[in-house]
Amino acid sequence: MKKNKKPTLTKNILSEEEFLPFVQKYAHELLSQCMVVKEKNTGLKIFNKKFLGLLIANTRILEDFLDDHGAKKNKTWFYFREIVAAARSFGQTGYLVAFIQKRYLGVNIELKSLKEFIQKTSEVQKSLEKALIYVLEKIEITADKLGLRHSDSPPELIGEIDFSIKRGQLPVTLDKPNIKDDGKDITKICSLYHNFFQEFQTMDCLSGNIDCQEIKEFIPEIINEAYIRKLELDMHNIESFFDTYVNSRFKDDTDLRLVHLRNYISIPLHLLETARTWSHFYERHPEIHQELHKVIKNECILEYIINWALCYCGKFVSYGKNLAEEILCDYTLEGTVELNIPQKMGFHLRPATLTAKVVNYYGSKVQMIVGEDKFDASSILSITWAGGKIAREEIKKVTFVGDKRALKDLEILASVNYGEDSMGKDQPLPKELSYLR
Repeated sequence: MKKNKKPTLTKNILSEEEFLPFVQKYAHELLSQCMVVKEKNTGLKIFNKKFLGLLIANTRILEDFLDDHGAKKNKTWFYFREIVAAARSFGQTGYLVAFIQKRYLGVNIELKSLKEFIQKTSEVQKSLEKALIYVLEKIEITADKLGLRHSDSPPELIGEIDFSIKRGQLPVTLDKPNIKDDGKDITKICSLYHNFFQEFQTMDCLSGNIDCQEIKEFIPEIINEAYIRKLELDMHNIESFFDTYVNSRFKDDTDLRLVHLRNYISIPLHLLETARTWSHFYERHPEIHQELHKVIKNECILEYIINWALCYCGKFVSYGKNLAEEILCDYTLEGTVELNIPQKMGFHLRPATLTAKVVNYYGSKVQMIVGEDKFDASSILSITWAGGKIAREEIKKVTFVGDKRALKDLEILASVNYGEDSMGKDQPLPKELSYLR
């Protein structure tokens, strides 16, 4: 009996000679930009947002085209594909650094006080520009060897005008409704920000003074592209929620703190984008690292990820967390609820932990009142202390006072005996409390 053959993918083989004219069409714009850098011996002046934006688009189009045609597995085109990918990575990070410098630095007094961040950002920018000059020169040299042609003269005005210079703002003529509601969207955004801060703080490399050898132990085993991408997505979701439910509905003069909070969302988001882009390059394009070592060492890339992007992301998130907590206090609707204590075993470790997690999830203040005493319901230790008093005085009910959102979830938690059965064993929690799992 004949064995069935495994299905194979049929491919049309395109010779390298046949491939050349197709690459020519996709590489034309990028090669024109390479010529601009070559003609401008000063180099650094042209790396503004317009030039970098075009570079990102042109390298992406060309890299995708090369990947679609198997350049990653072809000896002739492999290096060209890698150097194009390097230009895309450095163009992307350069654009983000320029964006942060022009859009956000100086918009808030706390940012102005971070002189070391401004200085470090300038150093990063110069290093990126130096690497970009080298990479674009290598693209042109490699293109010549491969037989790719480009125009005899570079395109006019590309990079001549710095479109990132802020010349003022248009008058505000589109009215936003000045909504007088209970501020639930504002309290939610502050809670989301608080939760992001809690997760971000789990990283133990945020001091900004990690030496190179230690950094190598973090990347990519602990901190890598996938992990940073998750953080970036979480912050992007916060930004989207803010713009949809807060920024689009409340006037700017409703509460100036909301404008500042938006900056503390955007700056960390862009820093995470740069960290993720560098991590991708470091992890996915090792073949080109040695080539670029002459102008930007691997150690520098790793340091920029940890000691610049993630370190200052942490600092800005810390500022933002403090501001979010301040806003939260003003917008939180308070209530009172009386609940049964956990049956049989009282507030031992597990129910105390779940109670504190509920309160911390919303980032607002909630107190547990036991007789004449008040305890911090966000602290496991404080709740267990209260548990001792409850046991000694044989108290059956306690009162929680604070954020109505947290109180609602505490009611749900109490309805399932704080996640325990009568023997103290775990039992499933309702879907409304899925964040506790």
